[in-house]
Amino acid sequence: KAEVQVPTFPFCRATSATSINLYSMTSLSKWSLDYASVNSVALPESYQPIGYISGPISKAIEATGSNSEQERHQLKHKAAWQVVTKQLMNLPMSLFMMWMMGSSLSIWTFGFLGYLMYNPIRALLNVNNEFKRFQDRPEDSFLLHKISYMLVTLVYLGLGAWKCSAMGLIPSSQADWLEFVAIHEPQEISLGGM
Repeated sequence: KAEVQVPTFPFCRATSATSINLYSMTSLSKWSLDYASVNSVALPESYQPIGYISGPISKAIEATGSNSEQERHQLKHKAAWQVVTKQLMNLPMSLFMMWMMGSSLSIWTFGFLGYLMYNPIRALLNVNNEFKRFQDRPEDSFLLHKISYMLVTLVYLGLGAWKCSAMGLIPSSQADWLEFVAIHEPQEISLGGM
């Protein structure tokens, strides 16, 4: 009969003795964990990790629900501002793409230009859908957020229009409209004669 001495831990103890019969050990039903004593284990101060709090962690919650409702309202507005700033954070990438496009016309330029113009138009058409997820109640107003989102999107649209004009795709100079200029009758005609 072989027996092994098992060290005892404060939270784990054998139901019978501290030694285990290896030949008769068919299941671990002889072992039980005493979860109630886990809270009472006190580690020395040097063994505790940094930031370890011994004891229960409790948060004082006020009885009134107005504070939590106000916090929820502030969180919704903060998340709505993050939607606006996310749109603004794409501006450096768009400027880099505009610089990389150059002013020559090619299939790649039209692809980038289509991307540059399509996304702001799509964003302008979906402003209400973008902020709908924050409006739980009808009295929630995100008008300032929507206006700032539309202004950032109009900046994108303006940059795209400027790039189209710089590439000569928008007829914005006088030379583009020469066919509509009326031809004036000359005031004098000089004919060479003999």
